Amino acid sequence: MEVVVETTATKEEVVQKKGIVEMYDEAANMWDELWGEHQHEGFYDTDSPVSGLKSDHKLAQTRMIQEALLFAGFSSDAIEQPFADGQFDLVWAMSCSEHVHDKRKFVSELVRVASPGGTIIIVSFFHRNLDSSEESLQPSEKERLEKIGELSFSKWCSAAELIKLLQAHYVEDIKTADRTPHVAPFATALVQSSSRPRVGPKTTKGANMTPLMVEGYEMGLIKYAIITCRKPQ
Repeated sequence: MEVVVETTATKEEVVQKKGIVEMYDEAANMWDELWGEHQHEGFYDTDSPVSGLKSDHKLAQTRMIQEALLFAGFSSDAIEQPFADGQFDLVWAMSCSEHVHDKRKFVSELVRVASPGGTIIIVSFFHRNLDSSEESLQPSEKERLEKIGELSFSKWCSAAELIKLLQAHYVEDIKTADRTPHVAPFATALVQSSSRPRVGPKTTKGANMTPLMVEGYEMGLIKYAIITCRKPQ
């Protein structure tokens, strides 16, 4: 990286700025390999043990950003976003739509904050799409989803239902794909995480629904899908 310094800078300032840039340039590859994109400190709970796992430190680095935003009062609800219309070329919703009960408002907000021509990506859990001969899920399927919802604060819909909500906004280039086989192994990791010391009761409660989720995968009821589309110009 070439360092360009204003001529008004003192010799000491030039040396300092050049040294900082060179230090980070030399360490960049190492930090990328160790921690990925976040080259800054992490935020940890003072009353919880810290493991040496790389994944724990990466989570702490992400949390540092979240805590800074919360401290500054910058937080929002998915269905009441604080952004003006058409702000973002890319709007991304990852593993959250199943927790939003007002799906219509959720989709409306995603489309609203996307810029004309912007891309919207939704990656989330859904229940299976209905066959053409079906009007609703089977009673046993509904019962299972209700149990999972009680444990994970979720409300279920199908990917097809969410796509219909997007179509009401005349979005273009809609694509969807089933990612369930690629996500199913995460259930094992969820169970393992719940057994760690000082995990909160809500996390443990959420992990307790994992057997129901696994069974849901196996019976074809629960799907993990990706949906993409583009807001009209």
